[in-house]
Amino acid sequence: MKVYLIRHAESIGNARGIHQGHTNDFSLSELGRKQADFLKKEFEDLKIDAIYSSDFKRAKETAEFLSKPRNLINVVDKRLRERNFGLIGEEKDLMKAWDNFLKQQVKKGINAREATPPYGESDKDHFDRVNSFFEDLKKNHQKDSIIVVVAHAGTNKVAFGVIDHFPLSQMYKTPQGNACINELILKDDKWEVKSINSMKHLKVDPDIIRDFTTVRDEPLDVIKNRCWEKNLRLKNNFENKGYKTKYKLCYFNWSEQNLPEEILSLPHNDSDYHLFLEIKVDGLKLIVDASNDYLLPKYNSWDARSNCDLCVIPKEFIEEDVEKIIMEKLNENYSGNQLVFLNKVNSFFEGLRRNNIILADKTK
Repeated sequence: MKVYLIRHAESIGNARGIHQGHTNDFSLSELGRKQADFLKKEFEDLKIDAIYSSDFKRAKETAEFLSKPRNLINVVDKRLRERNFGLIGEEKDLMKAWDNFLKQQVKKGINAREATPPYGESDKDHFDRVNSFFEDLKKNHQKDSIIVVVAHAGTNKVAFGVIDHFPLSQMYKTPQGNACINELILKDDKWEVKSINSMKHLKVDPDIIRDFTTVRDEPLDVIKNRCWEKNLRLKNNFENKGYKTKYKLCYFNWSEQNLPEEILSLPHNDSDYHLFLEIKVDGLKLIVDASNDYLLPKYNSWDARSNCDLCVIPKEFIEEDVEKIIMEKLNENYSGNQLVFLNKVNSFFEGLRRNNIILADKTK
């Protein structure tokens, strides 16, 4: 048996950045309908024996792009619903609220997997209902059946735990973009995973890749055209095209970067901050860093489907006071030893550009 496990296409809630869960039942957005149409084209030559979906609009409407051309009934199954976070799902910062709730429950001696929010369900509840669905798939279909299942990001992630592809500690880390396809094969009562989060059927917006490349290839200057100025411009470009983008911060030590010892031996402030971005593309939250131009080490190429590497070796990621730190860095004036040090770094970078030398990443 082959199962194509699909996440629903973009919903209006996804586009607005609203947590949907069980409470907000949005239809597909305009982009979501285009994504669902790409799904239809991807599957148009494939014989499908059965189609299942969650009963929420965003999943049902996606499934109907595949069921209607075939005159197949889309079998609606509530076991494919997204995780129900209950009252916590109404919080503005869902994951922060959930983490706080979980810590409180663990302190009370409750197993983390069995911690149940008010009017919601636990990890175990969610896992058990998804497991029940997959057990019924095995019972109700022939070995050569081809099945399509349209569900949700969280439910799809749990499914990888259900079929023993990922341990419970790893399953939630599986990326699931809108309208992505996961291909699962049941052979000798064991599940094999042929592909995860395939999005090759969806068109990539060339404009955001062009924006990234343009900003990246502006020469990095660690005094005048730093990660701060470059990624700020890139964020504005992304947002002007309708992509939700967030600032992200880490701090690093200059002494741990790939710089010559004669520069690192100069007096300087060793700890510094680094700015990068998180952009949401087709339901995927992707890390983007356009700091280093293409003639420098650790520069990035970006396909709008995967994460960039950071242009520094990070020491720690920063979650608090991000906007405050950004404003301080944008208004920063260098002087004395730090100015001398940064000028030497710029001179070193210029030498690399002149000779078109790409240094080996010492982390490899």
